[in-house]
Amino acid sequence: MREIDDDEGRRLLRIIRRGTGSVVTWRWAQTVLLSAQGMPVAKIAEVTFTSADRVRDVIHNFDADGFESLYPKYKEGKRCLMRHYTAPARRARWRGGTAEYDRAVTVVDWRDQVPRNPTMNDVAHEARVSLKTVSRHVNGETNIDPDLVDRISAAIVKLGYRRNLSAASIRPGRTSKTIGLVISDLANPYYSALARAIESVADAAGYLVTIASSEEEGLRHDRLVDRLMEQRVDGLIVVPPRNAVRDWSDVVSPIPPLVFLDRPVPYSDADAVLADNAGGAREATFALASSGSRRIAFVGDSLDIYTMRERHAGYAAALAEAGIGVDDSLTITTARTREQAEHEVGAVLGDDSADAVFAANNRSTIGALLAFQKAGRRLPLVGFDDFETSLLGSPPVSVVSQDIELMGRTAAEIVLGRLNGDTSAFATRMLPTQLILRGSEKPEPEEAEERL
Repeated sequence: MREIDDDEGRRLLRIIRRGTGSVVTWRWAQTVLLSAQGMPVAKIAEVTFTSADRVRDVIHNFDADGFESLYPKYKEGKRCLMRHYTAPARRARWRGGTAEYDRAVTVVDWRDQVPRNPTMNDVAHEARVSLKTVSRHVNGETNIDPDLVDRISAAIVKLGYRRNLSAASIRPGRTSKTIGLVISDLANPYYSALARAIESVADAAGYLVTIASSEEEGLRHDRLVDRLMEQRVDGLIVVPPRNAVRDWSDVVSPIPPLVFLDRPVPYSDADAVLADNAGGAREATFALASSGSRRIAFVGDSLDIYTMRERHAGYAAALAEAGIGVDDSLTITTARTREQAEHEVGAVLGDDSADAVFAANNRSTIGALLAFQKAGRRLPLVGFDDFETSLLGSPPVSVVSQDIELMGRTAAEIVLGRLNGDTSAFATRMLPTQLILRGSEKPEPEEAEERL
């Protein structure tokens, strides 16, 4: 029997569609028999196609008498459900006359050859048990005949079956065992540490954490939240973006248990876990002032971000406590990246406008250290957020340390508590910070003498 080339395959496809309607609408395979009008069915060729533009080679030949006895066949281990039309073959009518083929043709639609994941129906068929029995086994029920359990387990291994938790979560009383986490920037070590702490608590409770980054973009943040809810996560932990686009009151219900992390949102039906940003910044700035500094620069990100506003408020409060006025020219809020912070601190070093630096996040601190290295001199410095290399400098960097692990663990525990039936009033947990002085808050010895 000859092969069918691409051109002939496309022509065959057009004929099939004219005579029988589209054959690409079945999820599994559909069998269509064509024969020349008035001619007996002598042989049947099964032809598979991967798209409307390509028909693949002939797979099997069967005589007409044997066609009725065909059962669902297997190709490369993937089941193909077929409908069979027996001889005399169904006559297909189409515009342009009769078919040019003197034999019936079986065309199998493999839905673009994408392998189909095995289902519980497949497991039940392979194990020769009912679908209900497979369902009970998959869902952890134990009062099943051991022999049936062994057969089901063997079928699961053979077929490579995996439970579809997304589908299961649609059913009443079932969950996806997933918590969605939306943070601001995956590349920032601060958020990486938060995610790790959340994941450790969730994993111990049998939950998977799906993590996404909003990049501080409001529209992207909203899309991520919607997508996670569409995937039916059981709970949400969210770091709100700097410029929110949508109010949470406008989000379509139901909203799963929700915790705002690091930044609050004016939404009454959620918990929040925050750090004492203002208190930590006040302590850091006052430590610089107590060491003799009077022109203390604030270097950080936009004040549109809640944490930056709070830290700037603490900075201003410490200056007032020390009897120093706030100089707006020393408030730098354009240092979103390490490179931007390095540039801004370099400019401060160049014009001697400041005699100390309060770096309002870890990236600003690292940028300041790079600027000091490039200039060959340093200013007194305290940074907000500790980081791994803070001890490598000379002197080591003084920091305001947040207990990031505690913050992440607390957020995860609140979500899990809500999932387990906690109906207490929604609340905001404010976690304390710790000022760790390592020497960088003080000026160099010769500079200290000049200040005296």
